[in-house]
Amino acid sequence: MTVEPISTYNIKALAQLMLELWPDSSFDEELESCIIILNNDNDVCYLIKDKEMTIKLDDKIART
Repeated sequence: MTVEPISTYNIKALAQLMLELWPDSSFDEELESCIIILNNDNDVCYLIKDKEMTIKLDDKIART
């Protein structure tokens, strides 16, 4: 299992995972959210992977 901070390298995987968690949105909306998180120094977000498969999103941003 690996833990990766989000980056330009894995941002599309993060957006895809977020879309699976919140299917009422679109990939483009989630990608935009990911870019905002990536560019904000006050936000932290990690992808947790098992054998290169993204299995969990861990962030400090609460969704309602």
